[in-house]
Amino acid sequence: MTEEPAELEPGGTNAIGRMLGLLGDEWTLLILQHSLWGVRRYGQFMAAIPISNAVLTSRLRLLTDEGLLERRVYQPNPPRAEYRPTARSRSLWPVLLAIWEWERQWVPDHAEGLPAMRHAVCGSDFAPVLGCRACGEVLHPRDAQADWGPSGSWPRSVPAAVTRRRSDTEGGSGQSGLFPDTMAIFGNRWSSALIGAAFRGLTRFSEFETSLGAPPTLIADRLKVFGAIGVLEPIDNLGRSDWMQYRLTAKGRAFFPVVALALQWAEQWFHAPEGAALEVTHGVCGNPLTAILMCDQCGQPLSGGDVLVVSADQHDLLMSGTEHIEAAEVEDVLMAHPGVREVAVIGAPDERRGETPVAFVVVEHGSGVSVDDLFAFAGEHLEPDRRPTAIEVIDSLPRTATGKVLKRDLRAPYWAGHDRSNA
Repeated sequence: MTEEPAELEPGGTNAIGRMLGLLGDEWTLLILQHSLWGVRRYGQFMAAIPISNAVLTSRLRLLTDEGLLERRVYQPNPPRAEYRPTARSRSLWPVLLAIWEWERQWVPDHAEGLPAMRHAVCGSDFAPVLGCRACGEVLHPRDAQADWGPSGSWPRSVPAAVTRRRSDTEGGSGQSGLFPDTMAIFGNRWSSALIGAAFRGLTRFSEFETSLGAPPTLIADRLKVFGAIGVLEPIDNLGRSDWMQYRLTAKGRAFFPVVALALQWAEQWFHAPEGAALEVTHGVCGNPLTAILMCDQCGQPLSGGDVLVVSADQHDLLMSGTEHIEAAEVEDVLMAHPGVREVAVIGAPDERRGETPVAFVVVEHGSGVSVDDLFAFAGEHLEPDRRPTAIEVIDSLPRTATGKVLKRDLRAPYWAGHDRSNA
């Protein structure tokens, strides 16, 4: 599993460009998003994302080569593999958390579909706030003072063409995953570069064109998109078209946590021999900036293990007696069975323990796996109190249009007539 940063070529694309080349592609970001949600196998990605076989194959190969996924063969004949997140991709959780919050606040028509976030430390539903690790103060865009580092320049920060831009023939409807407006900004490598330039103070068409080295038609298209979603606002300067300026709106400035955390991730995992691409100082305390996310309820720094993603359609923490059981733990065990394709675990009512795990399993076609086989496998790998008390083999899992499993539909028959029937 990849733990060490990648060493870049002297004089070549720097950490910023490498990050934009990887994450500035909507298919890549969607695959990583679902990977961190627990999707592991090729068929699961196909079921969860509106993507063609050719594109999924190429992106999985790319992410494996770049150390963001690890390919593990779990069945030699016929050969079958799963793709597990590495330390490099798991450390992207702050970026995704920042994206969730930005969409929730600035895309009202879309906010209802986003999962709620609960802080396990204080027990509150929360909103993540960007802060400075050194002083603990909330970080605002105006307080971040950025200068080019030894490997920093506009030419070296332009993303390499690691992936090509998605075309309509590759599938999908243009509404990507849970983050439609984010994809308009971050799901295209030139969009990402342009928003970064805007945060560095560029405002004019000619400045974007010269600095980024992009074709004028592409710059014009991106500026039009950013204006349509309310991220940049065109300002007529003295009636002269050549003096037209494009300034960040409040919505655009609110995207700063995503940009800051993505840049920080880039410097963590891509090292240029000359040094950092960007040197950022927190103007309030004067220290080199290390951005963190904090809980707006208790003020404590967040860690990935303390953030619970919950929604009305997905309860992943079960209370069984005095034990807390994570549905993902049971799902991961059953997914390790070579004859299992997909798993979803819910909590069903139990008179003695309050809740008990129930597993819904989709088996590989022709595998011949039975419910008894699955019970035996769970018994070998789980403690008695964590084993599912019921297992149902079904043809497919119910899903939303964005690929999320509808656990509410799975729970409904078990909770009918109980107080928590709609939980």
